[in-house]
Amino acid sequence: MAAQVKSKVFKKASAENFKSILKRQKEDESDPKFAISDSLQEYQSQLERSAGYTSQAKLNDAEIRQDIINFVIDYSVVELDSLKGMDFDDAKTQQQTTEKNNQRV
Repeated sequence: MAAQVKSKVFKKASAENFKSILKRQKEDESDPKFAISDSLQEYQSQLERSAGYTSQAKLNDAEIRQDIINFVIDYSVVELDSLKGMDFDDAKTQQQTTEKNNQRV
């Protein structure tokens, strides 16, 4: 098991319980596929904000390369939004593609 590393720049991320977010989104959306995608986006957004990942000054202090920042930002918007309307097999393929991309980075 890898050792826990504490950041000197960011605090531990926290978010509302995902099931609560999903329940709320299911009430707002007519299509359950949209509810899942919207819930994932909301959950990720809460994690980013709570940890301070949305602060460019903190990202600079942490010396995170700009290409890594761009990859993460582009991923959250494009990839999570593309889950809308996907069936299970398409979503599984998307997950496998994302895992390969993450290994490259």
